[in-house]
Amino acid sequence: MLRDLGQIASHGAASFREATALVCARRSFTFSEVDALACQLANGLAAMGVEPGDRVTLYAQNSWFCQPHIGLYRSYPDSALLAGV
Repeated sequence: MLRDLGQIASHGAASFREATALVCARRSFTFSEVDALACQLANGLAAMGVEPGDRVTLYAQNSWFCQPHIGLYRSYPDSALLAGV
């Protein structure tokens, strides 16, 4: 059973690797690409010392909101999300 958005991204990458997962700002992303970008963000935050339980706020343009959200949720489910312009 999938419990959160981070697990859904990983499952999608494992099951539907090259299928289109997201179309955003005239660019499409496969499940594998979304998962890789989410991992990159989560790993980058961890490298900066962010730990599970820390509060993280994301401010992004609405068109690019989904990928960072998945990355944050993967490692930091308590993150706050603010919609951009």
